[in-house]
Amino acid sequence: MRAHRLERSIRRSNRRRGAAPLATLALLLLAGCGDEPSTAVDAGAPDSGTPDAGSQSVDAGTDGGPPACAELFDLEPPGTTPSSAWADVASLDAVFTFDVAAQRTTADVTWTIRTGPSADPIVFDLLQQPAELEVDGATIAGDAIGTATLPGSTPSTIRLLPVSPCSTHVVTARYELAPTPAGATDAPRRVPRFDAEADTVIWAPRMSDQRPGMYLESWLPASLVHDAFESTIRFVVVGGAPHRLFANGEIETSAENDWTVRYPATFRSSSHFWYLAPSEGMRVVERSVGDVAITVVAMPDHTEAIEPLADEVVASIPDFERFLGPYPHPAFLAVITPESYGMEHAGATLTVPRLLRHELMHSWIGRGAYPRRARHNWIDEALVTYYENYVEPRPLGDRPPTRLEGTGWVRGWADDDHYFLGADLFRAWANELGAAPLHQLLREFFVARHGRDYTTEELRTALYCASRSTEILRTFDRHVFGLESPGPAPDCEP
Repeated sequence: MRAHRLERSIRRSNRRRGAAPLATLALLLLAGCGDEPSTAVDAGAPDSGTPDAGSQSVDAGTDGGPPACAELFDLEPPGTTPSSAWADVASLDAVFTFDVAAQRTTADVTWTIRTGPSADPIVFDLLQQPAELEVDGATIAGDAIGTATLPGSTPSTIRLLPVSPCSTHVVTARYELAPTPAGATDAPRRVPRFDAEADTVIWAPRMSDQRPGMYLESWLPASLVHDAFESTIRFVVVGGAPHRLFANGEIETSAENDWTVRYPATFRSSSHFWYLAPSEGMRVVERSVGDVAITVVAMPDHTEAIEPLADEVVASIPDFERFLGPYPHPAFLAVITPESYGMEHAGATLTVPRLLRHELMHSWIGRGAYPRRARHNWIDEALVTYYENYVEPRPLGDRPPTRLEGTGWVRGWADDDHYFLGADLFRAWANELGAAPLHQLLREFFVARHGRDYTTEELRTALYCASRSTEILRTFDRHVFGLESPGPAPDCEP
């Protein structure tokens, strides 16, 4: 989340209480070599709300063997492309090479994708623009790839390539990392920062949920937020002083300035985090809570002590576990920046000190259990804000309908109402259900989904079936879906 947005909203909320279109480069693989697809897209068909164990890229078939082609795509967003099918990213292998003398970073990437059972378009994202791609050994120049415009609340640029349905393909690319071009409407991308005199490089990629295309796809090919896949990233600093790499994956050091990070197969494009910086002068504090290793690192521009921040994490983890269940990651990494910024990752954060607890809590909600689509993003921001600030129950009162739940295309999407109207909704539900029963329900809800997905519909069902309250249905449907009258009650049978 953006620190300035959160703080602005807190001030505005306290007053109430008395106390840019972005161009996303996507690669759309189209079965056959026909014309470009129509741009008429249904941007938001609702999910079924059915709990789904198939959120990973590889799901075993019923006989224990490889999954059937169709089974790979049980999480595709309904009706979101002209023919409605998404690529399943099976694996990603990348090498970032940092040439200190040339002040240049190159990415060499190989990724494997699987296509759906029909001749439908499938998509994945990459904001960087390779001059060419190699698909199954065949080279396709960048300017030979067709394009289409993705409609919806955030326009995107789609690249078109011919592949066949129900098949596996290997794609490779090599490109130099580039920032957002001057005058472009893309989100600002933080490329590695070189210091030629000191022979060093610093890179803390500022990913974001405020704008689309600001997760892993800013730098590497990735699928949309619902897809999990295996990934391995190697970081090599050439011709530089000694450096150190931190990441929320398993790090293997091959030589000085040469590391390989293996990220869990449960990771989505919002999960990954790394921080590369020179070893000299680096400030690191390490702690532990039980088996959870805690590392707090200060960026060079952050001059304040970080020991109190490490102590804050140590105190916060057991405090949060009372509400949210066991911490769902093996470690927690916090890189502290003096800039007004905070962003959550799976067991990691890049943050300003005042947002550390907020971002830590996201390791349970949003990056421990994951929203299945970006339209479910409101839940984690609302609930984290509720637990942080507004635990006491209170009726919501009479407010006009407001839609918190968004559309399927908006992947980076966190609105002020998500934090504060969303938190007020949880306060109202605590008032209706009782704070202790609500907290127990939410704890069980998210613990059951650690490493998996959750949806707005699943939360609605859980709240109603625990309470049978028509008031909960009314406030949920009025302020999450924007409906004047509540929809049908969910089926509460086992």
